[in-house]
Amino acid sequence: MPFSVLAGVFLRYCLASTSLVVVLLLLPGSSVYGDEFTASPAWFSARHLLRAVCDEGKVAVGLTCVFCPTGKVKYPAGKNSIGVCQNAAIHCDEGQRGNNGVCTNCPDGMVPNAARNNCVHCPRGQAKKPAGQSPSGECVEGDQVCHKGQWVDEGVCANCPAGQAPTEDRTRCEFCPIGQVKHPPGTHKNGVCRSASKICDVGQIGDNGVCTNCGGTLVPNLGRTACEACPAGTIKDPPGTNANESQVFRLSSLLMAAPGHLLL
Repeated sequence: MPFSVLAGVFLRYCLASTSLVVVLLLLPGSSVYGDEFTASPAWFSARHLLRAVCDEGKVAVGLTCVFCPTGKVKYPAGKNSIGVCQNAAIHCDEGQRGNNGVCTNCPDGMVPNAARNNCVHCPRGQAKKPAGQSPSGECVEGDQVCHKGQWVDEGVCANCPAGQAPTEDRTRCEFCPIGQVKHPPGTHKNGVCRSASKICDVGQIGDNGVCTNCGGTLVPNLGRTACEACPAGTIKDPPGTNANESQVFRLSSLLMAAPGHLLL
C-alpha cells in the first residue's frame, strides 16, 4: 500500500479518536521549515482531510484547526466543511459581527462597527432598529422606533419615570412643566405632557407631572399651577359634590352651613 494512503488512514484514525488533534507528519517528499511544510502530494491529501473535519468557525492552518480572526467568518459555514475565512460584512446579516468564525448578533442597543469585529452603542438619541424591521440592526432616530413617552437609553427605547416625558431629541427625561401632567398609560398620547385641566380631577393641580390634590381650604388657580385660597365670600366645595372646574368654590350663601356657623 502506498505510504500516502497509509498516512491518510492514520490521520483519519487520529482525528476520529479525539476532538482536538495536532498532528505532525513528515511525509515522503516533504520537509519542515519552522511551522511550514514543503508541498508533497501526501501532505495535500492529509491537509484536505483535516480541513474537512474542522469545527464550525474553524479552518485549517497547517495541521491544526483554528478560529477565524475577529471580524471574519468561515465560509462555507458549518462543521465538516472545507472553509476559508472571509470578511463578516460579506456573509453576515445587518446587525451581526464576526466572532469565533461565525456570524453573531450584537446585544440590545448595540450594532456592529464598520470592520464587523466589535459591537458599539448607538449614538445618543438613536435606537437600534428591532428585528423584523428592514434593515434591522442599524441605528435610527428614536422617533422612528420608540413609542410616545419613551427616551433612548444606550440604544434601547425606555419608558420615562412617572411625571416625566422625553425631551424632543429623546436623549433624556424631564418633568412636565408646572400645570401640566403626563398622559396616563393606555391613552393614545401616553407619556406626553398635557394641561392638568384636561386630565386631573376638579381640585387638583399639575405638580411634577402628576395630578396633586389641593389641601385644606385651598383650590387650584386658573392655570392649575398652584393652590390658593378661595376668594373672599366663597368657600371650597365639599368633597363629593359634582362641581366642574368653574365651581371649585362658590358664594357662601349658596352652601348650607350648620346652624350657628357663619361662612367667612
